[in-house]
Amino acid sequence: MNKAISLMAIAKGVESKEIERKLFMGLGAVGVVAVNPSKEEFASIFGTTPSSEDPKYVGETVIKNAQGDEVKTNQVRLSFITQTDPKIGCNSGIDTKLIVNYFLTNGYSYSTKNGVTKVKVIDDYGQTAWVTSEELKAGIIPEYEIKKGPNTGQKMKAQIFPGYRPCYIGEEELMKFIGALLSIPSPKEWNEDAHTYQLKTNPAELKNSELRFDKKTIEAFFAGNVKELRDTVKFQPNNRLKLLFGVRTAKDGSVYQAAYTALPMKLATTTMKPLEDALKEDKNVGRHPSESYEVCNLKEYKIGATDYSKVENKVEDDPFAAPAQQAAPAAEALPMDTDPFGGAF
Repeated sequence: MNKAISLMAIAKGVESKEIERKLFMGLGAVGVVAVNPSKEEFASIFGTTPSSEDPKYVGETVIKNAQGDEVKTNQVRLSFITQTDPKIGCNSGIDTKLIVNYFLTNGYSYSTKNGVTKVKVIDDYGQTAWVTSEELKAGIIPEYEIKKGPNTGQKMKAQIFPGYRPCYIGEEELMKFIGALLSIPSPKEWNEDAHTYQLKTNPAELKNSELRFDKKTIEAFFAGNVKELRDTVKFQPNNRLKLLFGVRTAKDGSVYQAAYTALPMKLATTTMKPLEDALKEDKNVGRHPSESYEVCNLKEYKIGATDYSKVENKVEDDPFAAPAQQAAPAAEALPMDTDPFGGAF
């Protein structure tokens, strides 16, 4: 009589447990705990077991050159681990850590309109403008026509200082974050007679408004060396800034924490109209289609059922992926070592 033989190779498993993952929505006041932490530092901050692999912060991305061809260039993710202060009103008593990612790309942006090509530049104070090839090479401050407000139709020079250089993709947003965190004074002041902001002229005041890394430092970022950035956020270790947090829905319905990195604000900021206007403009031009934000005090976001037919997503499912359409839709990007104007910067 043959006996049936049963071969079983099934482990006993472990007790099933629900993993609590809280997401937050609204305006949070945060300080910086770490920048691009190692796997050991990350585990220590969040009280978890270290990952088997080191975090990947440096990589490549694809951008278009002047001819419209896709080319690879370096990109670095600058990951700020932030901590809310429950004593600050807008945080609603919430004490949590939130990751804020900025992406810096080894390229610059340009746009062409009516046959004129302009490049985005940045000065020593983190201010940006668009200049032509001739203006760039000569260091000329461009002149614009005012499109709205009490001075509509008048000509005025761009509010940018001499000594500007081409702006790396993502650099303007990064410097806004640093400026808000360190509470760096604006290099502009209101002129009541002219009904507009004008550049300051006092050298001592301007010294306190400096806000730009040099090219050597940024090149170090692309190599994974962020020591100077870590040192910079420690200049004011007790400072906080305000940042709008929201959620991003991936194409499979998964929901991740997101941050509106385009407009960080100083802690003392009380008016939310610029933030509301920026969000409205982004929505009108189709930026961040899979992200949701609400201008309110920070609160826990409750995940509900997802209508998959309405989920719109144009980014990877990786929660560390770069937000879609970081640059203005009209602008194109070009590697920093390529000059569309045929000259050296």
